[in-house]
Amino acid sequence: MNTHALKILAATKLLPLLLLLALPQSGWAQTQFSVGPFYYQLVGAYNSPGTYAIIYHYDDSEGANVTIPTTVSDFFFTGGYTIPVTTLGGGSYEELFNATAAATVKSVTIGNGITTIGENAFNGCTNLTSVTIPSSVTSIGEDAFANCSSLPKVTIGNGVTNVAQEAFYSCTSLTNVTIGSSVTSFGEDAFESCYSLRAVYFQGNSPTQSTLNGFIIFELNHDDIAYVRPGTTGWQNYFDGLPVIVTNFIGSLVGGVSNIVGNVTVKHPDGATSTLKPGDPILMGDIIQTPLGGGAVIQFNDNTTLAMAERGSVTIDNYVYNPNDNSKNSFLGHLEGAFAWVSGQIGKKENPDVNIETAVGSIGIRGTQFISQQDPCSSTQTVYLIEGELGITPLDTPGVTNICDAPVTIYITPDSVTTNTLNQAMYDSISNQVFQNTGIVTFGSWLEQYFGCTNDPDAAPTADPSGDGQDNYT
Repeated sequence: MNTHALKILAATKLLPLLLLLALPQSGWAQTQFSVGPFYYQLVGAYNSPGTYAIIYHYDDSEGANVTIPTTVSDFFFTGGYTIPVTTLGGGSYEELFNATAAATVKSVTIGNGITTIGENAFNGCTNLTSVTIPSSVTSIGEDAFANCSSLPKVTIGNGVTNVAQEAFYSCTSLTNVTIGSSVTSFGEDAFESCYSLRAVYFQGNSPTQSTLNGFIIFELNHDDIAYVRPGTTGWQNYFDGLPVIVTNFIGSLVGGVSNIVGNVTVKHPDGATSTLKPGDPILMGDIIQTPLGGGAVIQFNDNTTLAMAERGSVTIDNYVYNPNDNSKNSFLGHLEGAFAWVSGQIGKKENPDVNIETAVGSIGIRGTQFISQQDPCSSTQTVYLIEGELGITPLDTPGVTNICDAPVTIYITPDSVTTNTLNQAMYDSISNQVFQNTGIVTFGSWLEQYFGCTNDPDAAPTADPSGDGQDNYT
């Protein structure tokens, strides 16, 4: 064998040894490294049982939608082994996201396998609107979701046993929370300064009062209510100041569709979407949207009627009706667009608890019939109240409720309420203008859709935006 061949053979035999030396040794613990935008901290030797990884930092100012991985594998840092990721937060960074990434992220999906959401993990993610917390998570750390001011709702999985102090502090857009069946303890002020919170859905038994330690978990606002499932135990009339109502909630049948115009869609609590047709059921948690030129009429179990005009949206956040007891509570989330409301049995009881949230404030309904229109080109909402009484609370004056008795026209802005006259003929005329069953798009919506609120009819050519073969500029 010549000298050149011997050198090649020697190098070939040395290669595995060199690669072995390049790998981290079995005693090397808590190694920090990055793979893509995620920074990991390895706890334990890479080839030892029980070793796991922490994600302690995320550095990607471009990623609006983040999926948290449940494993990490890297040739140099894990020796090619696949290491489970169990924890978010911790390490040398105080918060998982830096300021730039925190302002960018809009949705987070946490992989099923993560067990701990650590302290400050998502603190300050001001544009976060969606987070998926899987059943593998067992604890949510202090300030984990603090200051996530755009987060509208959250479901805490059935694996979580503890929600730490101020975990959801100042989530000011949070309207409802679902608490998993395994939660047994809360930290102090876990939901402090969540000023929009209206409903807390408990899946399991009541946490024992000893775990409350006398401090406040939920910052009470307006009509906050704790909903609990039939058959669960330990509940009193109030939980941490919230009145307790026993009901089957998310996914429960609350009413049905009596009429549809156009392709009206519904998004169910499980994320499935479909096109509605007359006779379809409406469930707790449904989000219903009407298209340009469309509309829908919803009949609730207590015979309340909600008629939605074109380009509208409603979220059925809370609805309870039992004709055999006094648990008659209804709350509809944010309503957008024009709609007509005729109260059923709930709104006619002695102390009705029916509230609608709109873009400019809250409407408390008391045995009522009215039409509401939101001007798409201004911040004014006009309500035509023909029967009953409304309690109006503008968005910017949460402690001030204005009582308005029919018949009256009400103009609502985020900081004021003014009124004018109304009679039956005026009401009928408004109803005919807003609720058309022919599929013809109203001129106001058409103008706003195609000309950006120019309010210049002469600028609008003849067109058929609804696609129904009719000239809508008449």
